[in-house]
Amino acid sequence: MTEQLYYRDNRKTEFTARVLSVEPGAEGAAGARLPGKGCAVELDQTCFYPEGGGQPADRGTLSGIPVVDVRKIGGRILHYLAGAPEGDEVAGRIDWARRLHFMQQHTGQHIVSAALKRVSDIDTVSVHLGEETTTVEVAAAEVSAEKLERIEEKVNVTVCRNLPVRTRWVDESEVPGLSLRRPTERKGRIRVVEIPGFDRAACGGVHVSSTGEVRLIKHVEQEKIRGHARLHWMIGSKAMADYRLKTELLRELVTELSAQPREIPERVRKLQEEIRDAAAARKDAEERLASLTAESLLAEAER
Repeated sequence: MTEQLYYRDNRKTEFTARVLSVEPGAEGAAGARLPGKGCAVELDQTCFYPEGGGQPADRGTLSGIPVVDVRKIGGRILHYLAGAPEGDEVAGRIDWARRLHFMQQHTGQHIVSAALKRVSDIDTVSVHLGEETTTVEVAAAEVSAEKLERIEEKVNVTVCRNLPVRTRWVDESEVPGLSLRRPTERKGRIRVVEIPGFDRAACGGVHVSSTGEVRLIKHVEQEKIRGHARLHWMIGSKAMADYRLKTELLRELVTELSAQPREIPERVRKLQEEIRDAAAARKDAEERLASLTAESLLAEAER
């Protein structure tokens, strides 16, 4: 089996590895159809995290060739490349910015799901770690604004406490005594991710080392799906960038509308009213002008 270096050191970005196999990208173990083009490369060790547990795969290069996907199929970790590398050894490099983004998202999601359970006894149904937002589908038709405010406060207090994020492997026989936030159906050796005193869950993902590295968590949207509420969260560096963007937009609106931030919605509503009134007046004027023009043309024709 490929040695999973990302579990030993999740900040390691470069490595060398021996090539175990190279096969067509569309075929995998036992002839299974797999995504990707070109070829699938198996190595004796890797820093590339394969897609799993809601966390997308790493990107990067193997000997300069872009890695377009990484999957774990039947215990094998396959790296999908556009073309086959030369030689029996490769030099790998992961895209660190992408890795850090998804580590922040994943740890942030654990904090959000734990806070949902602690504050409002709401269970998480499913999660998706996205390029922009992380979504958490919950076992509730709706989450009130008041509850969301309390949950958001709880998650950011937890971020600021800079609690350690610890991982360990346990045997399935130990699981019943661990009081996991969510039951797991995994068997054999199970990886547990824990924020002491706050959360404990079975998880194979890659996380930051402490909650402080998550930086910021902000709820931005709620929608309904399959009878459940789906909550959208901005997490980490993406949340900071979003905050900077919205601050700049607000500053421009304050200048353009000569209004304080809290006055802007009412000022916009008044401007919209004025535009509607002006449009109605213009339409009325155009109709009267058309009528007068028609009368003038008729009179001219009669003469």
